[in-house]
Amino acid sequence: ERPSDGTQMAQRWDITGTCNKSCIATEAAVVPKAATAVSESQMESEFLKVWEYYLEAFDKEDIASPSAKRTGTGVLRKLRERYADISSEQCVDGMTSAIDRAKHLVKTQPKKAYMASWFSIFGNFEKFIEYWDEGATA
Repeated sequence: ERPSDGTQMAQRWDITGTCNKSCIATEAAVVPKAATAVSESQMESEFLKVWEYYLEAFDKEDIASPSAKRTGTGVLRKLRERYADISSEQCVDGMTSAIDRAKHLVKTQPKKAYMASWFSIFGNFEKFIEYWDEGATA
């Protein structure tokens, strides 16, 4: 019998007698992610609504770059991970609320003109949540 080219992996067993190889496969199959429950086309539609709102809010004419799209859909995924029951409308409303807050900051505090950037609003998820919260209480 010829030796295998691959590295031999030792099977490990936990105290219940379950092998680690079967655990890994089972966990991946059993634990669904909330973000995967939403279709890519739905997230694309949500992103485009928010992108159009952003362009209008800051009077810009631009095409969404792949990195802007990645950032926007990343926020949508994280919203769904954090708030399991959030609807599509609430996702869009949350993101447009953050845009409104950023627009208000830019208008009232000229030193914060950098906030007119998509990445300033959505590049840091926790900061985005702050803008969303501020917009809701303002």
